[in-house]
Amino acid sequence: MIEIHKYIADDGTEFDNEYDCVIYERNLAAKAFNNKIVALSASGKRMNLISDLEYHAYLYIANEEAYEFYNELCEDHNCNYLDTYTHYGFFYYDTSQEEWINIDNWIDALIEYKNMILEALDTIMANGEEIEC
Repeated sequence: MIEIHKYIADDGTEFDNEYDCVIYERNLAAKAFNNKIVALSASGKRMNLISDLEYHAYLYIANEEAYEFYNELCEDHNCNYLDTYTHYGFFYYDTSQEEWINIDNWIDALIEYKNMILEALDTIMANGEEIEC
């Protein structure tokens, strides 16, 4: 007797192994996220969500469901996750840190730094101190 394992995708397509079936189903599911996940190259050109996964430089993630789907893709393809506390919005891949950065959070941090500097300058000027360069 020969034992045969068959994996059947949601659309009825049959596979001999589970991995191929899972990847096939991810490709089908990716179509539902066509405008909820937008991946761009470093030059700003739209990229394929799955086949170009390791080359994405910028992302738009519309909602929590899209965030979860993108991370599932990353898990399937051994790519870096979107490991942020804000799960949707605009992201860029920081190659020096090898991680995704939420652009809105980054802008907020930069504004905070700027405000800290402005506050220090106000204090310096209010005390009559000269600013030396």
